[in-house]
Amino acid sequence: MASKVGNLTELEEKFVDAFITNGGNATQAYISAGYGYRDKKDACANGNKLKRKYSINREINKRNKKAKKLKGDKIADLAEIQELYTKIIRDQESETVLGFFDGDWQKIEKKASIKDKISAAEKLANLLVSSGGGEDEKLDKLIEAIQNNVNSTNL
Repeated sequence: MASKVGNLTELEEKFVDAFITNGGNATQAYISAGYGYRDKKDACANGNKLKRKYSINREINKRNKKAKKLKGDKIADLAEIQELYTKIIRDQESETVLGFFDGDWQKIEKKASIKDKISAAEKLANLLVSSGGGEDEKLDKLIEAIQNNVNSTNL
């Protein structure tokens, strides 16, 4: 029988530690904690199932609240990260860059490239899946938004 640390087994405790330190990726946390698995798909399914277990979910939430109190507003939470990726995908974010035009350096606002949007979309999809918000409907909407954005950019 697995030894217990509080309400969690040692493996569950390692899972929670890994889940929090890796930014909420249940698959990676499952693997890092030392659980056995056949393949990555198996680790993904079991990691997400484990994350939804009441005692584990409660411990994750408890630690997140404690960390938020200690760090205040210095570190972005999962929702803020998801919002940023979404804004990048939807062309709602830009950056100021210097460009040489008409013989002079000028500041211009630059939107994300297709490559940057795809990268943001992949990261957002991974966050949605690992945070338990990766239902097919949400992923379908995300894929549709990316395709619409790519199509409108290529016109």
